[in-house]
Amino acid sequence: MPAAEHHRHLTEPELGAFWRSVAKQGAHFVTIAATRMLMYTMCRKSEVLRARWREFDLERAQWDIPAERMKMKAPHRVYLSRQALELLGLLKAFGSEPQAYVFPSVLRAAVPLGDATLNHFFKRLDFGVPDFSPHGTRGTAATLLREHGFSREVVELLLAHAERNKVTAAYHHHEMADERRRALQYLADQIDRVAQAALHGSTVAEARDSTPANV
Repeated sequence: MPAAEHHRHLTEPELGAFWRSVAKQGAHFVTIAATRMLMYTMCRKSEVLRARWREFDLERAQWDIPAERMKMKAPHRVYLSRQALELLGLLKAFGSEPQAYVFPSVLRAAVPLGDATLNHFFKRLDFGVPDFSPHGTRGTAATLLREHGFSREVVELLLAHAERNKVTAAYHHHEMADERRRALQYLADQIDRVAQAALHGSTVAEARDSTPANV
C-alpha cells in the first residue's frame, strides 16, 4: 500500500502572502479565479477545474457536484460564500451556457483549464513557500477552520472525505448545512483579513476577527 502523500499547508501569515501574490503574477483571470475558488470551496483541483455552470444555483448560493465527478463517488454540496459568488459573477462573462465550463481553457473555451496550467501557476508564485501545491489549499483551509473553533465533523464534511456507512454518506450530502455555510463564509472572511494584514504589514492577530467561531 503506497504511503499517504502529505501536502504543505500554509500558516495564516503565509496565506496572506499567498493571496496577495496570486494577483501579481500576470496570469489570465480564469487561472486566478480557479486558484481562489480552490480555497473558497475546499474542493479538489479536478472538482473545481471541471465544474460546469449547470451545477450552480447562484440564487441559493449552492454548488452541487454530481457523484461521478467526486473522488468518493458521492454527491457533494458546496455552500458559496459572498466572495465566491462575486468571483462567479465575474466569470459569467466567459461562458454562461449550462454545458459550458466555469473555468475554461484560455486557448480553447470548449475544454476546461488544464491541471498542468494550474500546477505551473502555483510553481511560479513567489511568496516565500516554494513547495506549495493546489492540493495544499485544502489542508490550509481545514487547519484554519479547526484553529478557529470549527468542529472536526464540519471540516470533514467540507472536505467531502469518505464515509464508510453508505446510509450515513447519503445523509451527509445535506447534513449540517448551516454550519457548513457559516464555516465557508468565515473562511473567505478570514482570507480577506490575513490578506489585508499582509498588505499593511500588521500582525495576523490584529487582522483576526476578535469573536471566536465557537462551533
